[in-house]
Amino acid sequence: MAPHDKIVPITKKTIPNNVLHVLQNCDCVCFDVDSTMLTCEGIDEMARYAGKHEEVKALTKKAMGGNMSFRECLTERLEILQPTAQLIQEMIEMKPPGITPGFQELVDALRSRGTEIYLVSGGFDCLIVPEAAKCGIAPNHVIANTILFDKEGKYAGFDKNNFTSENGGKARALQYLKDSFKFNKIFSSGLVEM
Repeated sequence: MAPHDKIVPITKKTIPNNVLHVLQNCDCVCFDVDSTMLTCEGIDEMARYAGKHEEVKALTKKAMGGNMSFRECLTERLEILQPTAQLIQEMIEMKPPGITPGFQELVDALRSRGTEIYLVSGGFDCLIVPEAAKCGIAPNHVIANTILFDKEGKYAGFDKNNFTSENGGKARALQYLKDSFKFNKIFSSGLVEM
């Protein structure tokens, strides 16, 4: 059996044959991160760690009703949290987000056949990059939001130029990858197929 013919177990299940077929024919696979690569939602964990979970949860519930854009919701949640560089570093050290069982094996199987792996997320690169490194995914293969800090490490906003800081940003990120690196076929878990 060739490496690209492997069936890789993920959390006690097997990849369905139709998904396996798609994965075998892609030269790039992009994974969503929150509750896909990671077992949690990064902003929720940050809110819990900062003692602001109920406030952020209420705002998220309001946003789910369609009353605000992703960027507006992101802005308001970060305004509530006011995360500092120190808070994030402590959280990463004390309570790092967990990697979904089977994710590493899937990444390894895809890489063994030459597939490029990217992470595309509306979450935060400061939380994702350390976990991505554990899976051998380089920082330049992570497309996510960047929290900005001032010289004292206090919250100073977020980079609004990141694709994933607004509605439709993940699809634009995938198109950017396809156009920039000339991938023939990109498969994205939790996003869209291109």
